[in-house]
Amino acid sequence: MYGDAVDVTCLLKPGMSPHTYEPTPEDMVTVSQADVFLSVGLGLEEWIEKIAQAAGSGHVQSHAIGEETFAPGGQGSHDMLIGDNPHVWMDPVLAILMCRQIARDLEQARPGLGSASASRIAAYEAQLQALGKECEAAFPDKKGKGVVTFHNAYTYMLKRCGLTQAAVIEEFPGKEPSAAYLEDLVKTMRKINQHIIFAEPQLSDKAARVIAQEIDGRVEIMDDTGGENVPERDTYVKMIRYNLAKLRDAL
Repeated sequence: MYGDAVDVTCLLKPGMSPHTYEPTPEDMVTVSQADVFLSVGLGLEEWIEKIAQAAGSGHVQSHAIGEETFAPGGQGSHDMLIGDNPHVWMDPVLAILMCRQIARDLEQARPGLGSASASRIAAYEAQLQALGKECEAAFPDKKGKGVVTFHNAYTYMLKRCGLTQAAVIEEFPGKEPSAAYLEDLVKTMRKINQHIIFAEPQLSDKAARVIAQEIDGRVEIMDDTGGENVPERDTYVKMIRYNLAKLRDAL
């Protein structure tokens, strides 16, 4: 949204999961030297306290954009949240609200930055609006169809598409499910007639392969983080469209 006006460093490199990431000493130094530290909040980053210690040692402004956006009294309605699920950025329409919060946070850190980049911000919001409509129109004959994903990162995106989250492979990302849980999951997948099971590039696909073998299906990849230099999903818009293509294939 800001072009070269902002120097952005992402702590989580491609292939890392926010659920299993552990900050390194180098990460601590990076944060301590920043002007602004942005996180999602809403319970996503369990390691945030370690980072907060580094941020608190200097001049860093720290903002949990998810909490600021969707907390009661924020710009988004608290009713938009699905339980305690923090993966709000996966819905392009909710991502617009988060972008607006980021703009406010950066304007606070550097007054005048927002007005100088207003046209860029507006253009990006227009892209996200169009992407939201693309999601809404993607499955006109599949409304309410159940989908099983690796974990609950895609619940908001599925809802925007008119689909439902039937189940997840891992209730707790990074923790392998029990044999009894996988047995129930296989029954669910047979019931909803889904033969593609989704793994994620950030987490082990062992459980997904076990389920695929049981249902005579195959494993595909969905991604909720993407990253620079990751083919097909090195921008947010590309990542959402990549996931849409995977869902079309599965359904």
